[in-house]
Amino acid sequence: MKVTGVLLLILFAVQTNAYSSSPDYTRSAISSVESVWIKPGAQTDMALDFGFFETMMALYVEMPRFDYNELPDVVVDRFRNRVSRMDVVDDQDLSEILQETVGQAILDILNDPEIMESRGLALRDESAWQTFASTRARSVGLTVEELELLMNSSYVYLPYVSSITVSRSQSESRQSLRRGLIRALQSDDESADGQSASSTSHNTVRIEGGIIWFSVNVSPDGEVTISKLLDVSASASGRAEIGREHTFRIGNDSWDVNSRTYALYEATQNWVRQLGVETRGIPEFQLSGGIVEVLSGRNYSLALGRREGVYLDDMYELVEVRRNEDGTESTETVGYVRITDVGDNTTDHFNYSTASQLIGGRQGVGVTAREYPRIGYDLRITMGFSEDFLIPASQMFGWLQTDVTRSFDLQLSYAYNLAPVTGVSQSFLSVDIGIGFPIEYERAPAFDDSSLLFFDFYFGYTKKYWFAGRNNIGLRFGAGLDAMLFSADDDNSLSLFSAGGRASLDYELLLGPAWSFSVGAGYKLSTRPLWASLELGGESLDFDFDNSEINLGGLFFTAGITYSIRNTGLNLFGFLDGFRSY
Repeated sequence: MKVTGVLLLILFAVQTNAYSSSPDYTRSAISSVESVWIKPGAQTDMALDFGFFETMMALYVEMPRFDYNELPDVVVDRFRNRVSRMDVVDDQDLSEILQETVGQAILDILNDPEIMESRGLALRDESAWQTFASTRARSVGLTVEELELLMNSSYVYLPYVSSITVSRSQSESRQSLRRGLIRALQSDDESADGQSASSTSHNTVRIEGGIIWFSVNVSPDGEVTISKLLDVSASASGRAEIGREHTFRIGNDSWDVNSRTYALYEATQNWVRQLGVETRGIPEFQLSGGIVEVLSGRNYSLALGRREGVYLDDMYELVEVRRNEDGTESTETVGYVRITDVGDNTTDHFNYSTASQLIGGRQGVGVTAREYPRIGYDLRITMGFSEDFLIPASQMFGWLQTDVTRSFDLQLSYAYNLAPVTGVSQSFLSVDIGIGFPIEYERAPAFDDSSLLFFDFYFGYTKKYWFAGRNNIGLRFGAGLDAMLFSADDDNSLSLFSAGGRASLDYELLLGPAWSFSVGAGYKLSTRPLWASLELGGESLDFDFDNSEINLGGLFFTAGITYSIRNTGLNLFGFLDGFRSY
């Protein structure tokens, strides 16, 4: 077994009791140790960059909902030494080692008067302070009940790596239709790896691992026990082109690296980001806050804010406690809300956040809002029709008998919620990829086997305006490239590209907290072809750009489904995460 320097985080968390009469989130205290666990037998084709890993942990896992303490170096060294001497380590072994090496450190930290006082103050509001201040159980002012909660609601988690693998792939051009695209996107020079311009090599790094969670309990007589609570696994990949230098960016930070390191950084970021989302989904660490005020419309004030790390547009589940006939309590989900304004409660604890109800009936004070974690990406799949564009038969070299003016379209959109970055609620940046299949046209008899396809690649911006709970109107704008690829046979083909801009208006209905249905219509403007590759009878010829009447713009209509992704290893806009603000 190897223990290297990735990062071991020792987490002491006061448990959130989302179903009690006091539903507000209780802050947790975390102690971090600069160490890590590479599982025995792990395949590691390259070393993890421990410094970069720690940066990602600070960005995605060490959230404001936690407070931080530091374990003594002697305790950390004791843990490392114990684990490094073992060839095989299972969860039970880890529990025992943690209990014997850091258990006493946990007890020492929890008993520190200054820490107890700071955590105790976070457990109560001003009125509660006045209630028990006169009968405090200890000099720091904690009641017996609060002390018991403090000492019996701690957790330890250990990030681990199962494997880091590196692979190399190469893509080559094979068909005449693909040659046009390759010529448009690549230079004629050979790459630094000696590959021709018709092929590109990439390094792909894949990381597999996760977090093992442990529960820490401290008995009244001071005995510390640590047992396994949960094992959360995740995997992610990164990819980079070989033969050139890369700059990896997150927020205002950047690293000049080679292709292998770039792929490693991308995989590391995507992997740790997943672990952060899974951390937010663990019941003990989910943010929760009671409705403290019912506002106009379908809006509420929640006892949560910037201090806990609430983001604009975060989704919360409304939970109501019901007492059964036998005296037991059960919970029922009665709706969902979205954060529309984040209260700055870092100094004023009564500066609450505002949430707007999307699903469910109107609720009252006392209902609990519990975090519904999502990674911040929406996946949208639509189908529809385009019309009023023009592929004139008279300019298609005898391949067509009729003009092409209509198509059936499929589109995939991957959208990043910009709200935590820009402060503008329900604003999204997207990458949109579409394919169109022409309909209602005739080929020339000699070219019955010909194929005609349309493609588009757009960057888009969307702003949604919500009304009446589940409903919103979305304004979408985009700019990008449109392509037409026609293959009559092996010796006759035409590939061309145009620049385009489009705008659309969509109506969207929320079907559930993560699903919605939408319909929309819009218009696309397209330039004349900017680039084309023409082959006639096996001979490459010049395309007449000036006299071309080909127009890929026109009306379009869509209908589709959108899913708010809980977690994914794909992080197209990861560089923006560094600009996210609470």
